[in-house]
Amino acid sequence: MATLLPALESQNTATSGFVDDTNILAWSSSTKENCRLLEEKHKICEDWARRHGARFAPEKYNLIHFTRRPRFHNMQASIQIQGHTTNPANQLRILGLWVDPALRWRKHVQAILRKAEQNMASCQRLTASTWGADFRQSRLLYTAIVRPVFTYGSQVWSLGERACPSKGLVAPLAKIQNQCLRKVTGAYKSTPTRMLEHETAIPPIDLYIQGLRTSYLGKSAQYPVQKVIASAVARARESVPAHKGIRPGNEPNYRARDEQLATQWEGEKSFVEQLWKERWNNQVVGHSGRPQPAGQPKEWSATKSAVKHPPKLIHYRLTRAQSSIATQLRSEHIGLQGYLSWRKVLGYTNTSCPYGYRSQNVRHALLVCPRWSLGRGEWMAKARNRTIRALLNNAEDLRRITNWILEKGWLEQYRLVGAVQEERTRRSATRPARSGG
Repeated sequence: MATLLPALESQNTATSGFVDDTNILAWSSSTKENCRLLEEKHKICEDWARRHGARFAPEKYNLIHFTRRPRFHNMQASIQIQGHTTNPANQLRILGLWVDPALRWRKHVQAILRKAEQNMASCQRLTASTWGADFRQSRLLYTAIVRPVFTYGSQVWSLGERACPSKGLVAPLAKIQNQCLRKVTGAYKSTPTRMLEHETAIPPIDLYIQGLRTSYLGKSAQYPVQKVIASAVARARESVPAHKGIRPGNEPNYRARDEQLATQWEGEKSFVEQLWKERWNNQVVGHSGRPQPAGQPKEWSATKSAVKHPPKLIHYRLTRAQSSIATQLRSEHIGLQGYLSWRKVLGYTNTSCPYGYRSQNVRHALLVCPRWSLGRGEWMAKARNRTIRALLNNAEDLRRITNWILEKGWLEQYRLVGAVQEERTRRSATRPARSGG
C-alpha cells in the first residue's frame, strides 16, 4: 500500500490510508469531472493489484460529494468501476467521524449525542443525590466514559471561523454535560451551570474542546501528514479559485492561526484555565437580590475560578448524601423556606422562617434558626472561623455540618439516609466484639 498511495497523487487528487481503508479525494469544477478522476485513478489501483496479487472490492466502495453549493452541481453523479455502480451517499463514516456533503458536522454531532445519552443513562443508574457512587467516582465516570464519547474527533469537526467551536454544534453537548454535572453533584435543576462547572472543576465544554484542539495542533505540527494536507489544500485552492470565492493573495491565514495555537499546546490545561478565568471575570453574578452563596461570591476573580485547591477537593471525603448537601448549601439551592418560596413550590408562599425570622436561608438555618439548634454547638465549637463563607469553604467544617444535618434529619429529602445511617451506627455499637485466638 505504501507504493500505491504516492502513485494516486496528482494536481487534482490526494489520498490517505489507514490499515486497509484507502480514501481518494478529487476536486475540480464539477462532480462529473471528479467522478472521471476517481475512475481514472482506480485503473492505477487495478494495475497495482495485479502486480501485487491483491484484490479490491468495488461493491464495498462509498462515494460522497462535498460542496456548499449543491444547487450548482449534479449531486447524483455516480462512478462506474468494474461493472459496479456506486451512487453518492448523504453521509459517510470515516474513521469514526460522520461527514456530510456540506461538512457542517451536524450528522456527526447527532450520532455522538445518541451514544453519549446511552452512556449517560448507564451512569445515572449508578448514582443519585442520596445513594450510589460518591462525588469522586461520579466525576470519574463522566470524565472517563461520557465526555470522551461526544468529544471524539472534536479536534477536526469543532473548528469554527474564529478558531472556536461552533455554537450550534456545542449547544447540545453543553446540555449533556449540564445534566451529567447535576448527577455528579446532586444539585437541583435550578442551580446555575457555571456554578456546577466550578464546583466540579470541569470547564465549559466549548473551552474543553478548544483545549483539545490546541493540544492536537501542537502535537501534530511536525507530523508528515500535515505537509500532505497543506499541499492538497494549496493545490485545491489553486485549481478552482473562483469556486472557493477567494481571490489570489486574499486567502484567510488559517495556517498562521493554527501555528499560533500550536505554540500553546504544552500548556493546554493553563490555556483552558485562562480562557475560563476571562469568561468568569466578564460575567456578572446573579442580581436577584438573594444572598450570594459561599460557592458563588460576587467578587469572582481569576484566582477563584482556577485555584490551586479547587472546590472538588472539598467533596472527596464526603459520602454521596453529604456531597449533595454540601453542593446545595454552597449554591443556596436547597430545600429551605427561602429557596422553596423563590421557586414557587406549592405550599411555600413566603420566605419567612416558621419562628418569625424574615428569611430562612442557609446562613440563618446553620447559625441562627431555633428549629436547627439541637446539636449545633458541637460542630460550631470545633470551627476555627464561624462566618458562613468560611464554614462552607472548609472541608472539615463542611463534613461536620453535613453529618449533623443527616443525623438530625433537618432536610426532608435526606431523612431516610439519616435514619439508615443511625441504624447502622447503633448496630455497630451493639455488635459483640470478636475474641482473638
